Amino acid sequence: MSASKEQFFQEARRVLSRHFNQQRVEFATGLIVEVPIRFVAKRPRKTKLGDCGLSSDRSHFQVTFTQPDPKGTGDRSYLTLIHEIAHALTDTRHHGRRLKPHGLEWKTIFGEIIVKAVQLELFSPALRGPLLRHARNPAARSGVDSDLERAFSEIEQDPDAPSLRVEDVPMGHWFQLGDGKHFRRGILRRTRYLCTNLKGQEYVISAGAKAQSVSKTAPVMETITSSRPEKGTLESLAEGRRFKIKGPLIFTKGPRLRKYFRCAASDGKTYRVHPKAPVQVISGDE
Repeated sequence: MSASKEQFFQEARRVLSRHFNQQRVEFATGLIVEVPIRFVAKRPRKTKLGDCGLSSDRSHFQVTFTQPDPKGTGDRSYLTLIHEIAHALTDTRHHGRRLKPHGLEWKTIFGEIIVKAVQLELFSPALRGPLLRHARNPAARSGVDSDLERAFSEIEQDPDAPSLRVEDVPMGHWFQLGDGKHFRRGILRRTRYLCTNLKGQEYVISAGAKAQSVSKTAPVMETITSSRPEKGTLESLAEGRRFKIKGPLIFTKGPRLRKYFRCAASDGKTYRVHPKAPVQVISGDE
């Protein structure tokens, strides 16, 4: 091993030792003996779990991974780590060839790494079966594999929170994901459900994704109510008139939807306002 590769190797051991046990560190560093990689641990991110890329001078790879939860098993973070190492190994072994990021070459290398890691018992027992099945045809994202994602969810489940997945949501019911977005569950397409958001846009969501706040009807928009008519009430205004209630927001009266009026506000949001809400007509609209 050259001096520069030895330097990267020792640095990798130091970084990984802060987040994983010795057996996991030994296995990961054993994969990169001839591949210079700089590892960077990141705080949890919503957009990605990790990535792999060449440095600007193309002298080494940089792999990022999400820091494992100190109270958890670290399984998901470790799977991300070897996922990204597989990218570096694929690029090195097939240098100069134009390959798909998650093509057959990467799938072969990553699958072999998963099998070895499972044989060494580097993952929780509940993950071993799903991981071996996943290794036959690894996906770009582990969340796409509903069987594997379900196993992860059971391991990571908060004991105080209800255990519910998208596949448990009845057809046509609305549910909420961890990021706060609402969807209506549709038909199953292989391993993912075709779901519709509040704007009518369609998305495919993993069957094993965690869900919450299930209901038969769509969530209502933010509601502003009042029972004390002061300075006139909303129902006394013509549609299209601008008004204020309290604070700096300016509203435009819209159509009535059952018990409330749908009004657009100056912050870009739409609110449901009670007909008896006291309003102040904007100067110039009177």
